[in-house]
Amino acid sequence: MRQIAHENPIRILHMADLHIGSGMAVGRRVGREEDLTAATWIALDNIIDLALEQEVDIVTIGGDVFDRVDQHNPLPRMKLMKGLKKLGDIPVALVRGNHDHLTPSVAAIDWPDNVKELSKDDPTLDLGRICVHGISYHREKQKDDLVPKYPDPVGGRVNIGLLHANVGGQQGHDPYAPTDVDTLTAKGYQAWLLGHIHKRQVLEENPLILYPGNIQGRHAGEMGPRTVELVTITEDGGATTETRRIHAVLWKQIGLDLSEVADDEALLNRINEAIDNEKAALDSERGLVLRLRLFGASELHERLSATRWSKEHESITDLVQEYVHDAHAMGDPFVLIDKVQVNTTLSFDIDELCELDDNVLGVIAQMFDDDTLSSEALAELRDVGIDILELDERGEEMWQEAIHGALGRIRGRTE
Repeated sequence: MRQIAHENPIRILHMADLHIGSGMAVGRRVGREEDLTAATWIALDNIIDLALEQEVDIVTIGGDVFDRVDQHNPLPRMKLMKGLKKLGDIPVALVRGNHDHLTPSVAAIDWPDNVKELSKDDPTLDLGRICVHGISYHREKQKDDLVPKYPDPVGGRVNIGLLHANVGGQQGHDPYAPTDVDTLTAKGYQAWLLGHIHKRQVLEENPLILYPGNIQGRHAGEMGPRTVELVTITEDGGATTETRRIHAVLWKQIGLDLSEVADDEALLNRINEAIDNEKAALDSERGLVLRLRLFGASELHERLSATRWSKEHESITDLVQEYVHDAHAMGDPFVLIDKVQVNTTLSFDIDELCELDDNVLGVIAQMFDDDTLSSEALAELRDVGIDILELDERGEEMWQEAIHGALGRIRGRTE
């Protein structure tokens, strides 16, 4: 395998959680299923092209190359091998994770000459100036910390750890190969390049401890750009990073204010305008999957909240999915609607209500219209530890939703 002999900074392209060949449930519901399944392949092609363009010294993969079921499917293997062979003599080091763990039921992969799968029996790839250390999972539920089993750093070399793990006990993620930043730092490596968490995170800068995120969003829990990381190891052993978007299909949530929307036609026009704006903002994506959040005090609120939208459509989601499919699903880039969330409220004229001193709605409206009260309410949320970015970005919008929501409930009880 090609050695790294030059004295320049070492360039690494790190990716993880490819889940190549896995599909998206939204495709089975609203179409373009083949294109959505192909998204992981296109993302992989984008990564290969990036590695060649950047002339990196090595490519590292932090586990979960395949989904569970795709381990038994020869097609994902063949496509992966084809992509890795395109790298030529660029070395590739990889470990397996919980989705693609080593198992006797799955045939071993005959990797190209430029690829090394790291394991407990052969945990180091020595490339001269740099040694990459890693241990693949031998079972899905890896409950033990693997870091103590990693080799000691090799003197006089740049030592990189490749690990699929939950670092720091992050909630919402399986606690596999659990470890922490202190344990990783104590190992003495210059960097830890991780996998398992599908969101880019830099846990530590010195030594670098990094999750690159997964390469392609596949559901509403994976909104926003999906990325890989270009890591540069400098002559003094420090590390710098550069994030590159790599996905083929973008998942995104957008909010639509329906305060001025009074009928079906205006609603669909508002949605169409928003979609056109989102399409114009895309770069090289093949498609866009949107989750719409409808908010605002709207005359459509009662219909939007009804158990059935119309004779033809079970819900507002059904209506919007059909409309968007007809208008945008066959385009390039294509657009699909995953779900429509309704957060609208009844429409009230607050100024008019504030003039009603002898009406309970008027008294409540006067209280809510006090700017001091809204500031105090948001401050109290922060006092109890609720200090989220959304309070700054949507504070006024959230306050208006609270006003109209409260007035709607009160009106319902007083009528």
